[in-house]
Amino acid sequence: MTCMKARFESFLAQACPRGSRFVVAASGGLDSVVLAHLMHQTRQSFCVAHANFQLRGAAAEGDEAFVRQWAEARGIPFFSTRLATNNYAEETGLSIQMAARTLRYQWFEQVRAAHGYDFVATAHHLNDSIETVLLNWTRGASLEGLRGIPPIRDRVIRPLLFATRADIERYARQHDLAWREDATNHTDDYTRNRIRHHVVPVLKQINPGLEAAWPSRVNQLAGDLALIEQAVAAWKEAYWHEQVHGVAIRKEGLRLPGAASILFRLTRAFGFSWEQCEQVVRAAEGQPGKQFFSETHQLVTDRAAVLLAPQQAAHEPVVIPGEGTYQLGSLVLRVSYSADSRSPAAPATAVVSADSVSFPICWRVWQPGDWLQPLGMTGRKKISDLLIDQKIPLVAKPNVTVLESEGRIVWVVGIRTDDRVKVRPDTRSVISFTVA
Repeated sequence: MTCMKARFESFLAQACPRGSRFVVAASGGLDSVVLAHLMHQTRQSFCVAHANFQLRGAAAEGDEAFVRQWAEARGIPFFSTRLATNNYAEETGLSIQMAARTLRYQWFEQVRAAHGYDFVATAHHLNDSIETVLLNWTRGASLEGLRGIPPIRDRVIRPLLFATRADIERYARQHDLAWREDATNHTDDYTRNRIRHHVVPVLKQINPGLEAAWPSRVNQLAGDLALIEQAVAAWKEAYWHEQVHGVAIRKEGLRLPGAASILFRLTRAFGFSWEQCEQVVRAAEGQPGKQFFSETHQLVTDRAAVLLAPQQAAHEPVVIPGEGTYQLGSLVLRVSYSADSRSPAAPATAVVSADSVSFPICWRVWQPGDWLQPLGMTGRKKISDLLIDQKIPLVAKPNVTVLESEGRIVWVVGIRTDDRVKVRPDTRSVISFTVA
């Protein structure tokens, strides 16, 4: 089909630099055979790469042999690999389909990089894009998931996205092409197949022009998303402030219309769901201290902001028998005796009377109920209250550690020493603690 070939060449001319070289991902099925044939007909520089997922026994072996013969008959470089798909799925907890997808793209990229090709070309077409949108929608995808399959992303191009499945079938018949049939494509074992066999036909009955209108609708959505991204960027500039311990999200921004949507766009990369973001916006008007967790991060409501920070790993206490260097999580503590009794200039160092503490000293994360007699005071104070006085952010509080000697807090590390261990005029030896 002249039109098919012309549109194919037009796509490559617009999407890729002149003289680009391609790795054609070829399963042996109809779509990839048409892609490889068009590459050959338009005299592109390309190789053929086939991934055998070892899932279909003799049929998979036949697919590999078919693709190899096709390439060798035309003098086209051929690469193949056999992937332990089942093992990878079990190790990662992925579905077989997702495991196969991950493995094949990793391998295609390895071939591309190792042999000096510019792009990996796959045979996705317009109907694949429609099915992807419907699949994403049923899974609760955001608007980005409704754009379908992108024609180019990083080093992967899809030069048949302009063509429908019917276009590809007509091209194959006209050129008398042979291909391999995957029996699993005709079953309803996979969600995508059920959408293809049952949902899309009903939608085409409702709107016979579904496929013809699809590219225009995708372009319209892309424009809408560009406007949304500009609004999110402006909101982030005003209300999203990166700090030492994480990000402070000012509550004023969470009172604006659409705040939950914006928060989700900015925090989904940290693992937070849309439902959690709705809850965070509501909780921001309540008492501070409400916590929300993803697998790696936490969102905590504070007085004037919602704080985003990594979750803190639990650390076992460290026993300090004497002088030396010790580590608790990412903190490093140096302990040494000294004759210099001058008060430290920085909060990262504490100098205490050696006569007032005894080894071993326990270095641990503070706990509710801990207290000390802050330096310069006569009464005792809970560490929880001390942290409030010092305006320590909620997300930083789990990081606060203490040194404990004989059941008594010697130092709230980096914040305050206990008055009972201070250096006095008659002190002859001191112990210095420095944290980094």
